[in-house]
Amino acid sequence: MSLRKPFPSQHWLGWFGTGVSALVALWAQWLLLPGLALAGAAVDWAVVWVVCWSYQRSWWSAGLGGLIMGLLWDSVTAPLPSHVPGLVLAGLLTVRLRGYRLLRSDPLAVGLLAFAMAVIQETCMALQFVALGNGNVQEIWAHHQKVSLASGLLASLWTPLAWWLLHTWWKKTDTLG
Repeated sequence: MSLRKPFPSQHWLGWFGTGVSALVALWAQWLLLPGLALAGAAVDWAVVWVVCWSYQRSWWSAGLGGLIMGLLWDSVTAPLPSHVPGLVLAGLLTVRLRGYRLLRSDPLAVGLLAFAMAVIQETCMALQFVALGNGNVQEIWAHHQKVSLASGLLASLWTPLAWWLLHTWWKKTDTLG
């Protein structure tokens, strides 16, 4: 009985594809097409990518994925407030919550996780805005409620498709973990 081992080039291709998918997720943050925006908020593709990445990985991998995605997102936007805490928390909570199999279907579970993680990411950002004193607290929270709900809803709708594409790629290239 022989176990199939990937060719080294196949393994590197998997990691290359993972890097490209992270960069595409960052690029898609600015893409405002019909169906990708609701009430002035867009799909938080960084959260979608972190949830897809973290869903079947270890704590260490999930935290590192959230950290790298947060640093990349901060590098193309203003570093304050930072996206790092929310994305690291999203990765770690995804690992923790995936064990609670409320649903037997992985695409539905990642959709629900993406909704929750988008709300958590937006809450981390709102808390940083409040801590930095960038505006009236009531205005920040009113805006936060609208943006987090819309972003979470859109993320939950698009995450199953993104998860299926990425999961299929990671299985084919043996980079699933």
